[in-house]
Amino acid sequence: MTSAMLLPKSPRESDLRYLKWIKQQPEWRCLVTGLADAVACHLRSVGAGGSDYWVFPLIQPLHDESHRRPEFFCKHRKAIAEWFYVLPQLHARYRSGVFKS
Repeated sequence: MTSAMLLPKSPRESDLRYLKWIKQQPEWRCLVTGLADAVACHLRSVGAGGSDYWVFPLIQPLHDESHRRPEFFCKHRKAIAEWFYVLPQLHARYRSGVFKS
């Protein structure tokens, strides 16, 4: 038995209310196409314990492509990096309760 097997798995940060809220924000547009009909693409997959707070917007076909083609992230790294610069502001807005529905 390895020492990693003895460590408990960290709980995944799950917040369905946040995911619903963020999709209603004006900033929530596909990073590639600019379309508002975007889904939440987790930075780290849900199966690997990805947090609902670390998501970025992509339309469904591009979200699917991001899973199939690892080079997707290299191709769109600037847009993704810019999103994660804005994300803390969205987190603060959500936690302040000012725009909660």
